[in-house]
Amino acid sequence: MKRLILLSVMVATLPPYAISAEDISPESLSGKPSSELGDFVYSAMPDAGHGLSWDWQSNSDIVWADGVTQTASGMSLRTGFARINVMGVKSTVLEKRKKELGWEVSLGTSMPAKFGPEYISMAPSKCGGYLNENCTFNPASSLTKRGIEFHKICSTIAGGPNTTDVYVVRVVKKESMLMTWVNSAGSSASSSWLELRMYSPESAALYCDETVKKEYSFATQDGRSKKELVHDTKIITDALSKAISGIDGANDAVCHARIFADGYGGISAFDASQKDNDIVFCESIINRLSGIRLPSPSKNASTIINLDVKN
Repeated sequence: MKRLILLSVMVATLPPYAISAEDISPESLSGKPSSELGDFVYSAMPDAGHGLSWDWQSNSDIVWADGVTQTASGMSLRTGFARINVMGVKSTVLEKRKKELGWEVSLGTSMPAKFGPEYISMAPSKCGGYLNENCTFNPASSLTKRGIEFHKICSTIAGGPNTTDVYVVRVVKKESMLMTWVNSAGSSASSSWLELRMYSPESAALYCDETVKKEYSFATQDGRSKKELVHDTKIITDALSKAISGIDGANDAVCHARIFADGYGGISAFDASQKDNDIVFCESIINRLSGIRLPSPSKNASTIINLDVKN
């Protein structure tokens, strides 16, 4: 009598969606640990009393491409790559295999290099095409997880998902920073990036002023009569005042803000970065105004409203 013997062989395989620890682009990051975005931002914030320097994280798990180089436009840059995730989510790229995508990290300045870098930027490297995943991100949860406090002080909305938001970020025993979070999207690509700069009330006001002017130089009163402009300003100001009524803040808190109302009942930009503002109080106002509909102005013209609020 013949006996049939069945042999079972167990083969350990990765699930089809998993990425090997060594599948990463660029390959120079292979074997390097991944940092949570909030931890990375924390490491980029100088200790109290210090500023940004070219040797930041020079002997770390960041793979630096070179020293400080100068571009044709006169910018001084130091660029490297790091493994970064946002609440455990990693950016990917499909090449021959699906790979984790490293982030590009840059120190840069438009000033002479001897004065040190003006900013640190970070973003998934060359991410945004149809072969990529997780190119966009929201840093809020990761910053909160790390104990970093952040308050929005100005914002622009360049149509749909294209936004620029500027925050003051701060944490105990660290220098406060200006953090810019940019989201851009096209027909086939979407991406996000962060930039950190040293903060002071004066520098914040200048930076936000340039950010808003650059994006919304068209927000003017052209085409309307003086009577129409006065009417539009009044009805929009009344609507804004009604929307923010009842907001509480610290004693004697003030918020001076420029609101850029588009011609179709929306808010296209705001700037609440003035140096004597209470940024927590201003952020409460900003959040209240987010997404509200305003009266449509005459001739669909954009209107700039100067809003002064006192607690």
